Amino acid sequence: MKKRAYVLCMMIAVMALLGWTVENIFMAITCGCIDNRSMYFPFLLGYGVGIVAIYLMLGTPKELTFFGKKLAVDSKVKRILIYMIEAFVLVSVGEIIIGTVVEEVCGFEWWNYSSYPLHITKYTSVPTSLLFASLITVFMNFCFHPLYSFFEKWNGTALQVVSIVLMVIMIADFLYAAYQMYETGWLLIRWRIIFNEDLFYGSFQ
Repeated sequence: MKKRAYVLCMMIAVMALLGWTVENIFMAITCGCIDNRSMYFPFLLGYGVGIVAIYLMLGTPKELTFFGKKLAVDSKVKRILIYMIEAFVLVSVGEIIIGTVVEEVCGFEWWNYSSYPLHITKYTSVPTSLLFASLITVFMNFCFHPLYSFFEKWNGTALQVVSIVLMVIMIADFLYAAYQMYETGWLLIRWRIIFNEDLFYGSFQ
């Protein structure tokens, strides 16, 4: 159980890095830029914690569970569809909660999907939630267990040290960014690279 906790911490770190990367890819496509995503380090802790939470609640598409209890669904297609629907709901609810809390506490909109079709409040929409749910389902179906097994094979001491160091870095970075956003009422932008000025200025007007 102790080693499992360290493995899950490594999974959080990997998925926090992937979350930071995915957000920047989305920013590059929709806004013509990339930036630090309000962090000093390339990790978005919420993604890592969220994906591990989904794993602990739902398992993976290959082994559907509900809070540890295995669900008997024989059809592979049905398991994938059920998993995607569950992920869609969790992503939508999570975005609404996080967006609302940030606006109430820090006084600004972290993102706004009001211009997107089929938006559900300004903080989530069917297209974006479906995209994230699809990416989560693909990752959990094909990548989660191989990555988990990879970290399980690590030397115990190395696994413990690396996982603790990464968690300390991510938590400290997250708390500092949250404090700065609360104090300044805006994102913590340390660097930004603009690829398409027309798209960038059009998106932020």
